[in-house]
Amino acid sequence: MLLNGKNIALLGILLAINQVFLYLASIIESNTLIFLFAAALIIGVVVVETEIRSSWMFFITSCLLAFFLVPNKFDIAIYIMILGPYSILKELIERHCFTKNTKGLEIGIKLVTLNLLAILSYFIMRYMLPLQLNIWLIIIGEVLLLCYDYVFGYFIHYYIKHIRNRIK
Repeated sequence: MLLNGKNIALLGILLAINQVFLYLASIIESNTLIFLFAAALIIGVVVVETEIRSSWMFFITSCLLAFFLVPNKFDIAIYIMILGPYSILKELIERHCFTKNTKGLEIGIKLVTLNLLAILSYFIMRYMLPLQLNIWLIIIGEVLLLCYDYVFGYFIHYYIKHIRNRIK
């Protein structure tokens, strides 16, 4: 599906906001995760406004642009390996498991997806840094990702109900 001029303009503005969040994540060290989460929320808006294929292209574009703009490349690794792809995969999971009877299945698939992305990023990152994982770090990571999933869903719901109509 081709994008119309209004969607292209919206994607350009969202890409600029996304890059601001990624740049701030690199500069303001104390709030790195908050800004990375915010950058991933922008991908959720793109998923709502366009189709999945356009969302993947937006994500790839944001990663390439961040590679050139963000001074500290290591800070955006979580965004590139976990938060960005999960923002798109979450929408795919929710589209296919939408009934109330499959809520447990939906949460299970999301947990498996998050864990696969986290394990993949761990194996990639351990070649760059000596990482020591213990059980508490894994549990804290799981809880943070579940909280992120809840906040992400709430933000998308709020965007659809209150913000989307004002933009169009």
